[in-house]
Amino acid sequence: MKASNAFLIKENRKIKKLLEIGKILRAFLLIGTVFVIIMPFVRILVDALKSSADLSNPLVYWIPEDLTLRRIRSIYYQLLRENAFYNSFLLSLVTALIQVIVCAIYGYAFSKLKFKGSNLVFWLIMFSLVVPRETLKVSSTLFFNFYPFFGIDLLHSLYGIYIKTLFGMGFYSPIFIYVFRQYFKGIPIELEEQAQLDGAGVIQIFWRVMLPNVKGAVMTVGIFTFILTYNDSYYPMMFNFDMQNFELLSTKLVTGRYANVNAVALLIILPLLVLYIITQNIFIRGIENTVSNNQY
Repeated sequence: MKASNAFLIKENRKIKKLLEIGKILRAFLLIGTVFVIIMPFVRILVDALKSSADLSNPLVYWIPEDLTLRRIRSIYYQLLRENAFYNSFLLSLVTALIQVIVCAIYGYAFSKLKFKGSNLVFWLIMFSLVVPRETLKVSSTLFFNFYPFFGIDLLHSLYGIYIKTLFGMGFYSPIFIYVFRQYFKGIPIELEEQAQLDGAGVIQIFWRVMLPNVKGAVMTVGIFTFILTYNDSYYPMMFNFDMQNFELLSTKLVTGRYANVNAVALLIILPLLVLYIITQNIFIRGIENTVSNNQY
């Protein structure tokens, strides 16, 4: 008995040591991750608060000698005059709304409305993820240039992004379709059958029964699409509507139209931080409601 107790004590000590080592490694990993994520933002913030003399002084690196908001203020008012904030928010919001509705319809069709060849079509959509969008730039540009959509010049209009999203070719649409498909598959079929017995059609079931039970997916797709569109400069420059009096924050940053790029980057990041703070609780609550609904 004494030998067995001594053996158990030694094993418990080994387990405690392993747990302590694991905690230390996890702490180092978290610190390193936080450093990698926060460090660029701190660098941008410090450079944005520097004066012109500090930027040209190689001895001033982290702590500015002349802490000022003049550069940020001047760029902010210039962006307001050019409607860059308004244009970016408008484009991102409308694209996010279209993305949510379209991906939800596709996800519901692939999860609940089984038809011949549905799995093949679904996996073909998933396969489109491995095709780099750069490889389709020339063909897409030529197509939009020679084939207007019902008289709309897609190549020089922001409607090009809206129409691409409407047909399931928006920012990471296949991934978002997959997200909705998995959420809809988790909803008990009894809810759909009960709605059918009450005389509801497919559209009514989707809009009144299914969609309210996937709030987590709606919030996820909406927020991610908004952020991706807000930060994207590839499609605006490909469609070339930024030159048609529709200035965007992302294209201004990429084209380098300002001397203090970090000040522009800071002004672009701040609205996203505010959006995250506002929608964090809504996002988590939507996921919790979805999980609780899927349990019944």
